[in-house]
Amino acid sequence: MRYLLILLFIMACSKEEFTSIPRTETPTVNQVQVSQDLSCVNHSYINPPVDILYVIDNTQSASYLSSNVKNGIRNTISSISQEFDLHLMVAPLLPSQEENLTHFQIVTSSWDSLENPTSLNIVSPDQLELFQPVTGNNQEYGFQRVIDIINANKSNKVFRENAYTIVVMVSNGDDNSVIKSVGGMPAEDTAKYDEFESAFKKFSKKSTDSTLNSEQFRFFSLVTFSTCESGAKRNVYYKRMSQDLYSFSGATDQDSRQTVDSYDICQGNYTQVFNGVNNSIRQLTQINKYNYWLVTSNKDANIETNDIQVTKVSSNGSRESVPQDAVNGFEYAGHRIDQYTRYEPTPGDPQTGLFIKLNGTARVNSPDCLLIKTRTPTEYYGYIVLKDKPVVSSIAVKIRNENIAQSSSNGWVYEGYKESQNIKIPGPNGESDQPAINKGGYFIKLNGDAIYSSGDKVEVFYDPAPIES
Repeated sequence: MRYLLILLFIMACSKEEFTSIPRTETPTVNQVQVSQDLSCVNHSYINPPVDILYVIDNTQSASYLSSNVKNGIRNTISSISQEFDLHLMVAPLLPSQEENLTHFQIVTSSWDSLENPTSLNIVSPDQLELFQPVTGNNQEYGFQRVIDIINANKSNKVFRENAYTIVVMVSNGDDNSVIKSVGGMPAEDTAKYDEFESAFKKFSKKSTDSTLNSEQFRFFSLVTFSTCESGAKRNVYYKRMSQDLYSFSGATDQDSRQTVDSYDICQGNYTQVFNGVNNSIRQLTQINKYNYWLVTSNKDANIETNDIQVTKVSSNGSRESVPQDAVNGFEYAGHRIDQYTRYEPTPGDPQTGLFIKLNGTARVNSPDCLLIKTRTPTEYYGYIVLKDKPVVSSIAVKIRNENIAQSSSNGWVYEGYKESQNIKIPGPNGESDQPAINKGGYFIKLNGDAIYSSGDKVEVFYDPAPIES
């Protein structure tokens, strides 16, 4: 009886009650992804080239230098900044017989800047011998000695052009070549002193006829300011040369109203000899200049290369749009392996990825920044895929909120079931249909203006076809 009632109920139902529910599908496709990156370039701190010549007293009077004094002078070397690209040469004040001016001991932080370094006497700092055996001669020609040694070691790049050049004269005597006899009495030979001062100034790039083009030439004197010990002589000329060359150098790391670049062995304050120089030189920075810029290190990144937007941001915050231009703008350079990004003063470190090339006024100097905005390419689609088989007469298509007519020329056409097909098509400006997006289902083909692209809203309304028995 129960089953009979159920059967009668089913037979009483109308046909409409068993009609399939209408469907709405909104196909999803790749959206346009926009990204931007602001990156800046900083100054590089460089190791400035600093060339130092120690000339150490080995006259007879040097035998009176105490072990404390000698240890203090050794300590001056350890106080030299480790941030320097250093060449340090140590030579005795008085020459020996058959002496080779290029074979004195050298300490260097790098061999790269030396010419034929294997021909030089390079030693480690702990092997350096500052004090040579004392000779029986007390006649000092320190100024000429310095000039001869520097000139002899320019071609081998111990003393380099455009470096900071510092002489450290260590003596408890004084230069005898600038003293002459007048009426049997010693007197200053002013012309001779001026001759040496002029020769020293010619080492500096401040001189119009420079012989070394030194960034800065300094003459430090570690000397006796008084007759404080046996054999000592109150120094005049080394100390004066220190003052005169400091003034000419334009240095500002010391109080020029005091005795500058000269240190009293008697007082022991020479242990701080390099403090001012360390502080003034280490602040040097290198301006980096760029003509290539890394967009992304991902070589497979999918970006619209014709729609890269570049903005130069200066250190003061001002912004300037950079056009795509082969003269004063940027060009997309594509994927590069080990691409150097700088053109001055050094190439910098190589990088790999996708690059733009900067031309003319678009080039970037530190500390400026570039803001680069990119987007993924616009993709175009010529098919809509339904999950269920539709009643073709019920299909209604809306794209971008507009109704699309059924048409083989400028609308949609139902093509039926396919196991797999790429729904992307080439774009109107030759955009690629790759990489493919393959789908399976019931296909509606779009024609003419009915095609859609990334980000467009697509809606399909339809009644599912009855299930076939």
